[in-house]
Amino acid sequence: MNKFLFLIILVVFFFSSCMLLPLPQSAEIELTYTPNPVTDGYYDGNYGWSFYSDITISEKNNISVTLGNYGPNGCCCYGQLIVNGKIVETYYYDESDVESWFGTLTIEGGSYIKENDALFTTGNYPSAKMSETYYGKDENGNLVSCSNTLILDASKKKKKI
Repeated sequence: MNKFLFLIILVVFFFSSCMLLPLPQSAEIELTYTPNPVTDGYYDGNYGWSFYSDITISEKNNISVTLGNYGPNGCCCYGQLIVNGKIVETYYYDESDVESWFGTLTIEGGSYIKENDALFTTGNYPSAKMSETYYGKDENGNLVSCSNTLILDASKKKKKI
């Protein structure tokens, strides 16, 4: 009887274990910039070289995502300014910053959020790259992220003072 009970428990455990149940699908988010590269930067006395690009975060797997502070140092967006292959500045933005840019933290499944004319500044560097990563959690509880690099190049323009 004990062997039979043990066998039943083993079979029930085996068929109900997470190993046999399919894992919930994960959202797939994608970060794009338009235009990329940006070549029409201008020099501003307060910020140095300034560039504008639209930022779009799209969800590709029909699973909703809420962006949040799941990245390094509890950030929602992590950015690095790269000049000549070297990181010259690192930025950490929390979800309140990201929400102010996009107007929301929620990306519905199969949809997107967009910030038009996002400002990127590079100080006195007319040519740089901005690498960004956004972090979120999908409706199935999976942590997701998306990354991309924006090329900023006004090296063919003369510095305006």
